[in-house]
Amino acid sequence: MSNNSDRPPFFKSWKSMYIAVMVVFILLVLFFHLFTQYFS
Repeated sequence: MSNNSDRPPFFKSWKSMYIAVMVVFILLVLFFHLFTQYFS
C-alpha cells in the first residue's frame, strides 16, 4: 500500500513531476510578461 501512495499521480517519479510543474510556471510567467507588454 505504501508503494502505491509514494508514486506521483501522473508521472513515474517525483523528479519528473517537479520538472513539469516548473516548466508550467515558467511558461505562465513568459505568457503574462508578453501579455502585459502587448497591452501596455
